[in-house]
Amino acid sequence: MDEKSYPEYAAIIVNRAVKAVDKIFHYHIPVFLQPVITIGMIVKIPFGRETLEGIVVDFVDTPEVPVEKVKDILECLSDQPLFNQELIALSHWMSERYLCPWVTAMQAMLPAGLQLTGKLPQSSLRYRLYQTELLSGVKGSKRGLVRDYLKTHDGALLSEVLAATGVKENIIQTLVKLGAVKKVGETVWHNAIPPDFPGNQRELTPLQQQAMSAILASWEKDGKPVLLHGVTGSGKTEIYLRLLQHFVSQGKQGIFLVPEIALTPQMVDYVKSRIGVPIAVLHSGLTGSERREAWQGIAQGVYQVVIGARSAVFAPMPNLGIIIVDEEHEASYKQEQTPRFHGREVARERCCLQKGLLVLGSATPSLDSYDQAEKGNYHLVELCQRVYAQPLPQVEVVDMREELRQGNRSIFSDRLVDGVTAALDQGQQVLLFLNRRGYHTFVSCRTCGQALECPHCSVSLSYHAYDGKVKCHYCGFQGEVPTLCPHCNSHAIRQFGAGTQKVAEEVMQHWPGARVARLDRDVTAVRGNHEKIYRQMLDREIDILVGTQMIVKGLDFPSVSFVGVIAADTSLNVPDIWAGERTFQLLTQVAGRAGRKDGQGRVVVQTYRPDHWIVRCAARQDYGAFYEQEMERREIGAYPPFVSLIRLIMSGTERAVLSMAAEKLKGYLMQYAPHNRSGNLLGPTAAPMEKIKDRYRMQMILKGTDGEGLRRWAQQATEQFQKEQPVAKKIVLAVDVDPLSMV
Repeated sequence: MDEKSYPEYAAIIVNRAVKAVDKIFHYHIPVFLQPVITIGMIVKIPFGRETLEGIVVDFVDTPEVPVEKVKDILECLSDQPLFNQELIALSHWMSERYLCPWVTAMQAMLPAGLQLTGKLPQSSLRYRLYQTELLSGVKGSKRGLVRDYLKTHDGALLSEVLAATGVKENIIQTLVKLGAVKKVGETVWHNAIPPDFPGNQRELTPLQQQAMSAILASWEKDGKPVLLHGVTGSGKTEIYLRLLQHFVSQGKQGIFLVPEIALTPQMVDYVKSRIGVPIAVLHSGLTGSERREAWQGIAQGVYQVVIGARSAVFAPMPNLGIIIVDEEHEASYKQEQTPRFHGREVARERCCLQKGLLVLGSATPSLDSYDQAEKGNYHLVELCQRVYAQPLPQVEVVDMREELRQGNRSIFSDRLVDGVTAALDQGQQVLLFLNRRGYHTFVSCRTCGQALECPHCSVSLSYHAYDGKVKCHYCGFQGEVPTLCPHCNSHAIRQFGAGTQKVAEEVMQHWPGARVARLDRDVTAVRGNHEKIYRQMLDREIDILVGTQMIVKGLDFPSVSFVGVIAADTSLNVPDIWAGERTFQLLTQVAGRAGRKDGQGRVVVQTYRPDHWIVRCAARQDYGAFYEQEMERREIGAYPPFVSLIRLIMSGTERAVLSMAAEKLKGYLMQYAPHNRSGNLLGPTAAPMEKIKDRYRMQMILKGTDGEGLRRWAQQATEQFQKEQPVAKKIVLAVDVDPLSMV
């Protein structure tokens, strides 16, 4: 019989995120490693005068350099691959798409704490005890207790044996050493559901069944992504669950992405109650060890379904059949650190690589996704009414200017007060939405008009009443409220504006008998708080929930009949291209939380701009009218999706050095500008938020219809700038392809 042949050379990416080594290097595989090394493993390699880690991304027959110059791999650092071939291909696509080093994209795929060192996390183990032939001959009263118990409970858990017999663990260890007892460890995987779990199946409505059939038929036809556009309360989640069941029954795996960790408990509940397979959870609210353990279980095939936020798109599933992106319009799917990827785009590419179905769902799709559907690149499936034909909530827009003219200086309009009171009298729950956390939104001097700013960032400080401090929501700075204005020495320091903390306090004063809770970043900073509040809402232990956009993103509370929007203008006034789109999405989504059970929902939207077309479209929940008018505005202004954008953000500790670096970079951008004038350069200029964490920021924008050409332009110019200009080492340059914010 011929001996099995093994690869002799490996293509390796070096674990060093610098441009000079951002390429494949070839290494020889020693004979003793050839039988064990596989693609995706982490290995130790000599690199120049250093010894570094590397990731095996492929095998080659012939190295690109003379054989005598090819160095040997020193050892394997992992006994199993950290990446499968699909993830390796996906990471390479990410490096080219988002202009980052390949190894940076690979590291982004791993959970926090799991570095490219090959050291895998320790699994949680539990031990079972089995008797051997020698057990019957053991002597001693305590050993006898163990002997007698295992005769009738062979294979019992160690913890059970200790509890039943009352012996200490050292007695067990002695029996193991004597060979009288065999101790076997087994991995404990959290969230694993027994195979005989009884699924709680629900009947689909005719419209849901039509949508389900259309999704599967269109995917089987050409494999294109599907955009599921359904009004709030139309039953999109039920379709998601059926799709997961469909693919799991075929032996496939599924990923279910949600935009906020606050949504994870709800989705876990749904999947657990409907699909009798082990599921894994991946999001930033878990500890590092929990995330690493889940990742390892996914890689070993323990879990068939993964639920999580943005990074769950990288779950190492070898047999992926479907990815569902719930609330696909949410900006939280875009990562704001390198690599600045968008979870929706990565999901699309991954489904393409693994021939899986991508389903994007939303009541308010992003303009980009709806435009893709209009062009035929996505299949559009629509649910135009709520489940069982229940009506959408009644939305009333209140002009706060008129409230002021009538002498009402409260943050609550008379109509909102009436709505909350009526809902409480009927035993229903209330959501109050304000997209500003803290107590007061800023502290200002009435004499000179200057607001207190963070000393490290170009933002106003927010006042927090629970500890009496002013805080920066960007860098975390906090301090005492000054008695004198730092600008004019006046004593007229006052707090202005209302945040969620202030609103919650006002609510408790207005409705003293109501049980009130908050849901915002300050509250959920405490581990487990978001799940606790979610459970309390479901158990009717909260009457009024005050929150930021965290309460908007798909949470389903059946007993909420009234929703109040405290200040609809907050996001509308942000100087950003996407301000109007986000305002429409927020208002429509929060209104959709009301009346989901019995269709008796009511919404009051407070605004100082009641005639604004976006407010009116949101009040009617008219996505079609919004889409047409906003797309017309975008086309006239040459904004996405009609053009592509790349944002170059430079930061440094010295403003003068940063300005000089920006001018140098501009020179390279002018040098490498497309000859066909298909791209425009805007800037350099100070970023709208000029300083964050003591670092000044400047930006330039590349704009054009050729997205690939823009990336080549940015890559050539930035590479030459960093290679030739010493000042490049004194600043940090970030490249944001297809940004979702200019702030």
